[in-house]
Amino acid sequence: VNKTWKLVPKPAHQRPIGCRWVFALKRDEKGQVVRYKARLLAKGYSQRHGIDHEETYSPVAYLNSIRAMLAKCSAEGMEIEQCDVDTAFLYGKLEEEIYMELPEGLRELLELAEAEGEDDVVCMLLQSLYGLKQASRVWNETIDKHLKSMGFEPADADPCVYTRGEGEDECIVCLYVDDMLIASRQKTVIASVKAGIAEKFRIKDLGRARFILGIEIDYDMERRTLGISQKAYTESIIKKFGQENAKPCLTPLEPGVQLTKADKPQTEEDKAKMKSKPYRSLVGSLMYLACGTRPDISVAVAKLSR
Repeated sequence: VNKTWKLVPKPAHQRPIGCRWVFALKRDEKGQVVRYKARLLAKGYSQRHGIDHEETYSPVAYLNSIRAMLAKCSAEGMEIEQCDVDTAFLYGKLEEEIYMELPEGLRELLELAEAEGEDDVVCMLLQSLYGLKQASRVWNETIDKHLKSMGFEPADADPCVYTRGEGEDECIVCLYVDDMLIASRQKTVIASVKAGIAEKFRIKDLGRARFILGIEIDYDMERRTLGISQKAYTESIIKKFGQENAKPCLTPLEPGVQLTKADKPQTEEDKAKMKSKPYRSLVGSLMYLACGTRPDISVAVAKLSR
């Protein structure tokens, strides 16, 4: 359907990369499962620089930019809506020549003759695919070009925040990979922007912005109040690290607490036990929470990160 690849004989001059299926659950702001997802990923780790990929960097909107946009919208009474692009990474055109092994199940689905041999037929990628090292960059270049063609200009401070127009016609688009926040004083402006994006990409219109990047948005336009939280994300951290029965405390960190080398495991037995503890995963989870909506835990997380 997407014309992402075509089947060709295996080339003698280039080694095809592998691929695998990944299954995941999509959850809403309450942590409820709303969609079951299956996605084919290329094994990009086997790509070689200069042969099947070059530049890979791709920007995303800063959390500070998202908060600043929400604050502006609340202060000025702007509508905030949301959409995301379905299978966004499949829209980008590849400049490199990349071959991939047949996905599991494709040979049986297409009833390819076994006599041809398992390795005789491969996929030649025509467009980008999830898992490729350059996939995110190619998508960003694609959506950036389209938004600019619609009259939007990226901000100097954040290349993933786009603006167009002034006054009643002002519109802001905040882009985080394939998720978009779109804000304007008029719903008709937002609708026209969504329509313009939908001319090239298949999008899901999510209506009023309520949940993005694990952050819940509680916006009352009439009162011009807006709150953000990460309740579902916080509860998932608590459950993941087995702290459901932990006693609550008044502050993130007791005054005067200093962590030193003396606090780390000293014996070989303690060191072996510590290797099985997901400490870095815990600190990373807390860092995202601190950067998102809980600056009050920043000092405590900083101490844990040392």
